[in-house]
Order: sequence, then C-alpha cells, then structure tokens
Amino acid sequence: MESPKRKHIVKSDAARYIEKATEKVIIRTNQYKVVGLVHVHPGSRLLDMLNAPAEFLPLTDVTVFTGDQELDQCKFAVVPKRAINLLMEVESP
Repeated sequence: MESPKRKHIVKSDAARYIEKATEKVIIRTNQYKVVGLVHVHPGSRLLDMLNAPAEFLPLTDVTVFTGDQELDQCKFAVVPKRAINLLMEVESP
C-alpha cells in the first residue's frame, strides 16, 4: 500500500512520462534551515537518494530560513549532501 503522503505525480512532458512521488522535508545545515519537496521514484526511499552517488539533493518549492527568519523562496534548489546535518520528513496533514 502506498503512503498517503506520496500522492503527487510529476510529468516531464507529453511524450515522456516519469512518475515520481513527493516528500516534504526539512533540511538543517550549519547555516540554514531548508524546507522543500524531494521527488522520489516509486518504490524508492528517500534514504536511497541520500545514499546515491550524486553529490546534490534537488528540491522544489523551497523556502530557506536563517534561524527563524525567512531568507528566500524559490521553485528549485539543490543542497550539497555533504552540508546536510539533519533531514526530516514532514508528515502531510
């Protein structure tokens, strides 16, 4: 049974269809708190993405904070995996 938080589908274009599930995450680095969506292939786990050889974790719908103050928002960002101190999945309401 698929988790209820994994219900969003992303389509790359009409000719090619890539199904991915979204996971809302909070990432803490030494300087920032980053809140955004990670797109995971069905059947994969977020842990699989962290253990993959890619050096960066791509995110969409991103908000970046310094302390409790919102610093910036953007549609897409990448976080270097080596900078991640803590990554938490956020449960959907």
